[in-house]
Amino acid sequence: MEDAKEMESSKQAAIPVLGISIFVLCLVGMFSTLWLIHGNTYGPDRITVSNQTSKPLSNVLLIGNGFKEEIPRIPPGQSVTVEVDPAGDSGLTVQFSSPKGVVNKSDMGYLCGCKFHVQITILPNYEVKSDLISLRRETPARNELVRAEQ
Repeated sequence: MEDAKEMESSKQAAIPVLGISIFVLCLVGMFSTLWLIHGNTYGPDRITVSNQTSKPLSNVLLIGNGFKEEIPRIPPGQSVTVEVDPAGDSGLTVQFSSPKGVVNKSDMGYLCGCKFHVQITILPNYEVKSDLISLRRETPARNELVRAEQ
């Protein structure tokens, strides 16, 4: 009879331990999921500048909220990609020296530290074109890019 009482009390002691273990496992799963979602959504933005002119571009500046990146030289037909980490929502200003003088274009893209990719193309007539590509949906299995042309 005492064995039955001891067995019953050990079962009752195991129930809270099992409940706490399940609760901890659920918390770990929830935080792991949040970390994966956060890790795949936020990160540095990329800016690619392509020179389609017949002359080298010099002193290319990429300016936004909390960053200022300089690309000293981009040869004709070449592209350079930089990563930036803006301080919150940011527009993008592109400035460079050309044979026609200094070119300064603002509102060339939107950045937010959300893995966006802005493609800046300097056309043969030194006009500037930009494309915004969201990398949020980019995965190793499926490389889907969301484009919003400006």
